[in-house]
Amino acid sequence: MIPLALQDALVKELGTILKPLKLKNRDGELSHINIYSQYLPVSDSSSSMDGKTGDMAFDFQGINDKYESLLPFVVVYLQDGVIQTGAMAHSMSAGFAIGVYDNDGSRQGYRDVMLVISKITERFEKNDILANKFIAQFPVEWSLQEPDDITCPCFYGSMVLDFATPTYRRECIHA
Repeated sequence: MIPLALQDALVKELGTILKPLKLKNRDGELSHINIYSQYLPVSDSSSSMDGKTGDMAFDFQGINDKYESLLPFVVVYLQDGVIQTGAMAHSMSAGFAIGVYDNDGSRQGYRDVMLVISKITERFEKNDILANKFIAQFPVEWSLQEPDDITCPCFYGSMVLDFATPTYRRECIHA
C-alpha cells in the first residue's frame, strides 16, 4: 500500500538524518530523537481508555505528564491524500509532530524544535526524491505552539510535507 510505504520510508529517512542530533531528555542527558509512526506509544500508566470504543484517547492537556519520558520525539503521521485516476501521480500529505524537552528557565526549547524542522526541510530541499519513488512537493508548512500555551519544560511544533507518489501500473488484459 503506497501510503504506508511512504510513511515507512519517512521513518527510516528521519532515523538517518536526525541520528547525529542529540537533544536533552527529561533526565537532562543528551539523547537521540525517538521516531514513531502515526502515534506516540502508550503505556499502562499513561493511557486513558475511551469506554465507548475501547480506543486509546490522546489527552493533549496532560501530554507533559503522560509523554514526557518519550522526549525528544518526532511522530511521522499520514495526514491525507488524493488518489488520481489513470497515469496521474497520487498526492499525500505527511505530518511531523515534534516534541523536545528543555528545562532551562530561558524557555528556548522552541529553538530545538526549529532545528529539527530545519533538518527535515533541508534534506528535501537538497534532494526531493525519497526511496526512489516519492517526490517532495513544496511549500513546506510548519508551526510552533502558541507562546501563551505554557507546556514548559516541553516544547512542541509540527510540519506538513506533501508528496507526489507513484501510481499502480495498469494491467493489460487480452482475452
